[in-house]
Amino acid sequence: MTNIAIRSAIEKYETELLARPQVIDQIKITHTFSGGMYAREALIPAGFEVTGKVHKTDHLNFLVKGSIAVATENGSAILHAPCTIPSKAG
Repeated sequence: MTNIAIRSAIEKYETELLARPQVIDQIKITHTFSGGMYAREALIPAGFEVTGKVHKTDHLNFLVKGSIAVATENGSAILHAPCTIPSKAG
């Protein structure tokens, strides 16, 4: 499967998720600013499915507790804390 086909499949799945009841109020988000840097912490309850936007810049994600299944156009994986996940732009 090509990267374009995988991204298309992910976007289709996101559309299906948006048709379900949204529970964003059950995800605790904390925003932190320090010395020109920004960090966002999200506490996602077990069993939730979330998607994110396509990133405009490179950045890092830190999984500090639990496990998460991640799907991108580069493949899928189950990740376990602690780990650092680089996200490339695009």
